[in-house]
Amino acid sequence: ALPIYHPKYKENTISLMKTLVIILIAFVICWTPGQVILLLDGLNCKSCNVLAVEKYFLLLAEINSVINPIVYSYRDNEMRNTFKTILCYCCNRKSEYGTSVKSTNTERRILANNGHVTRDSSF
Repeated sequence: ALPIYHPKYKENTISLMKTLVIILIAFVICWTPGQVILLLDGLNCKSCNVLAVEKYFLLLAEINSVINPIVYSYRDNEMRNTFKTILCYCCNRKSEYGTSVKSTNTERRILANNGHVTRDSSF
């Protein structure tokens, strides 16, 4: 018997494949020029003047590390919401080790000594 999948299984699989293809293309675009430069430098290509552009291609390779979270947050709602939560938390913190960060009618959030949020509902 064939397994029964959730109705969104195919849609999720296609979305995941698109994300992986985007990440792979970004990787190839960012890392290939630097690898070619290293190859030419390793082959002692005197007429190539690889040292003149080496810094720029190294920077391009490092940019790949910035591109990945952007692509993931663009393609995945859960990842996007997590990034928003982290950024909003970091921007809205009143003090690094304060006693109260935010309070609502039903819950207080208190920073422990290690800076992590703990929930206190003792109202």
